[in-house]
Amino acid sequence: MRQNYHILLKLKQKDLGPISCQTLESHGIEFGYLHKDEAVIDDNGVKIMVSRIYDIRFMINNKQELIFI
Repeated sequence: MRQNYHILLKLKQKDLGPISCQTLESHGIEFGYLHKDEAVIDDNGVKIMVSRIYDIRFMINNKQELIFI
């Protein structure tokens, strides 16, 4: 999980747009090592499910792309 965190932290700091899951796997992300999904309310008041690793929250859309929240 720590390795996933450091990889995502570096990518988040680069302020990239959506990142494909295939690209994340090539960087060494292991999707089996994530905290459980949790429900949060977005800026529009809509309840959405997000995943997280420590303090980094993200969601994976239907195009299999990771988007930082």
